[in-house]
Amino acid sequence: KDLTFYERSYGFRPRYRILVDGTFISHIVEREATLEDVFHQALGSNGFVVYTSYCAVDELRALEKKEALLLADKGGIRRLDCGHKGKPENAHDCLLSLFEHITNVEDP
Repeated sequence: KDLTFYERSYGFRPRYRILVDGTFISHIVEREATLEDVFHQALGSNGFVVYTSYCAVDELRALEKKEALLLADKGGIRRLDCGHKGKPENAHDCLLSLFEHITNVEDP
């Protein structure tokens, strides 16, 4: 809950960028929670932006997770361009490659 260590050690600061997968989105729906409630409770802050990939959304569509898909589409979750649009990849591999790309770009 306390991000002080990460703020001091790694320079984390609000307007956290959070990358989520379809399973996480489905759990939010199952718990009848909101993204704001979950992340405010976890981070103690409202300063965050939630992202997912097109592949993760395609996976929700394939699994027919309608409520989760609705949250992904209209719930304020932004899409990161993974480069797989039209030829989806396994969502896990897609998100991992996005994470690796983001951390390599952001690292000084």
